[in-house]
Amino acid sequence: GSDLGLCVVPSDATYLIWIDCRRLTGDVGEAVRFIRRETGLIVTSGAQYGRSGEGFIRMNVACPRPLLEDGLSRLLTGFRKYREAFPGRREGAFGDV
Repeated sequence: GSDLGLCVVPSDATYLIWIDCRRLTGDVGEAVRFIRRETGLIVTSGAQYGRSGEGFIRMNVACPRPLLEDGLSRLLTGFRKYREAFPGRREGAFGDV
């Protein structure tokens, strides 16, 4: 994901991961909808959890390993397709991060 400008926020003892998407897009809601439409994967915009979640995607990883691997593969595919479809919506979308 680093080639996409993504960063997983380190955390302990949780089944939720937060992915910083601020270098990829200024509209995470648009990215979430695009990923669902293109890959069938459902992830959540962090903005649904308050202002501090803006610019992030939240993903539940409490599932069997094969499902997790499939989900992560589809997530990366979705992000790559999003970047190709909307190349101007990434770097600096939320200012310097």
